[in-house]
Parts: sequence; C-alpha cells; structure tokens
Amino acid sequence: MSILEVAYLGPAGSFSHLVAKKRFPEAAEGSGGAPVHYVNLPTIPDVIEYVQARPGSRGIVPIENSSAGFLLDTIDMLINPACTLRIQGELSMHIRLALLGRAGETLKRVYSHHVPLLHCGPWLRAHHPEAEHLKALSTSEAARIVSRETQAAAIANREAAELYGLDVLAFPIDEQRVNLTQFFLIGHGEATPAEAAGLPREISLAAAVKNQVGSLVEFLMPFQNNGVNLKRIMSRPISGQPNHYIFFVSAEADVAEPRMAAALEQAGIACEEIRVLGSYPRVDAYFS
Repeated sequence: MSILEVAYLGPAGSFSHLVAKKRFPEAAEGSGGAPVHYVNLPTIPDVIEYVQARPGSRGIVPIENSSAGFLLDTIDMLINPACTLRIQGELSMHIRLALLGRAGETLKRVYSHHVPLLHCGPWLRAHHPEAEHLKALSTSEAARIVSRETQAAAIANREAAELYGLDVLAFPIDEQRVNLTQFFLIGHGEATPAEAAGLPREISLAAAVKNQVGSLVEFLMPFQNNGVNLKRIMSRPISGQPNHYIFFVSAEADVAEPRMAAALEQAGIACEEIRVLGSYPRVDAYFS
C-alpha cells in the first residue's frame, strides 16, 4: 500500500501538525487506509512547493486567524498562476493554549510566538509576574527551546508537551478569548465525492478586477444579486503592475450551483481574469 504524504507548516508539534493528524489519522479512515507520513516544513511556500512537486501528496496551510487575520503567504502562493494545486477543503481549529515546562521549577522565562504572548500577557502577569516574555518563531519552536532549558516555559499546543518531554503546567490559559484558526487542505485535483459528502461547500477565487471606475462594485454585486455570501475578500498587488490588484475571494456556495454559476459569469465582466482555486467541503472545527 502506498504511503500518503501530508506536508504541514512545522516544526513538529505546531497547530498545523495537530490539524494534519486530526484530518489524516495514521492508517485510519481519514487517510483512506493508507499509512501517513507527516512532513514538517519551515515555511508556507515550502509546503505548497513540496505538494506541487509530488502528485498524490496533500498539504495543510493556515489561511486565517480570528485574532491575527490573513496569512498572506498562503494567499500569495495560491493566487499565483504558477500554482496548479487545488483547495480541497477548509479545516478549522479552536486554539486553546497551554503553559508547558517542568513541574516544580521557578519560571524565569516564558517563550512563545508574539501573538500568544500578547493575548496571554494578562494571565502571565497574574500567575507568573516575575517571568520574562521572550519571542519565538512559533509556539512549537518555543516548546523545543524550553526542552533544552531550565526555569523556562512555553505557551504552545498541549500535545507538544509529550513531543518535547515537558509537563503541562496549566491548561487552558486565555480561555476567555475565542481563537479560531482556519486552514486549507491543498492537493492535486478536486476533493473526492467521499470527502465532500454531506458537508457544506465553499469556493475560492482569484479575480483580477479591471482598474476602472466602478469595476469593484460591478464585480461584487452579482454575488449579492444571486444570493451568494462572500466570507473573505482580500486584495493583493500584481507584481510589476502598479494600481492593479488580484482579489482573493471565498464564497459560501458550490461551483455547481446555478446561483454560483450565474454570479461568476456576471462578475467576470468586471475582470481581466477570474480563476476558481477550488470548490471544496468545510469540515466542522477541531479542538486543540
């Protein structure tokens, strides 16, 4: 039996890693019964390029966080015409953070990505007022740093504790804040009927809207007129063409629905180019 490669934004123990494991359990139904090899890569472009070069592989990349906003590397890679991958699913995770370290030690340093440090600042000041707050490239990198130090802790995914030999000192922290991260499942071709069965559908587009008066309104109105809700819209500059933009758009509809087909046909009049990046299922949110 062939091995399914699933690439994700690392290092090991990241929330992308956790989403990959929940979506594709090893040798379980979610992976079609195939053994799974998880491939951690340091950047979003690395994940997308890895999957593009390997037919049959899949990738997990973050697209949006409810606190920090869009992941522009993901958008820029997917809207690039050189990228031939398709968005095959939207996955979400409710992010719940843990304080990881060694039980019984006095904490002098707390490491994490800058966003969790900001969000968890009040909790840290209330529970560990003497600890210095230090930035790391990611929450999982923070756990890896702490695994090599004493009197230090990391704010990270609690599953990283086992991976890096740490104790869960507190969980959850900053529990008053809703923190949802959304991910795209990417691969070659469309999502299979089995993967999409019974799930709500979405579509993502790349639209090069004409640079003229009223063109953006002309692009957007067909979605309203045909009853299609737009859940994301982000403009990105076209390299070498000042004042020209590509809009990344996600809509809550299936590309096969008549209302979506009508909206695309009408919206295309306002565009120099419009491309469907994927029509895919949206999976219920996981919990970390």
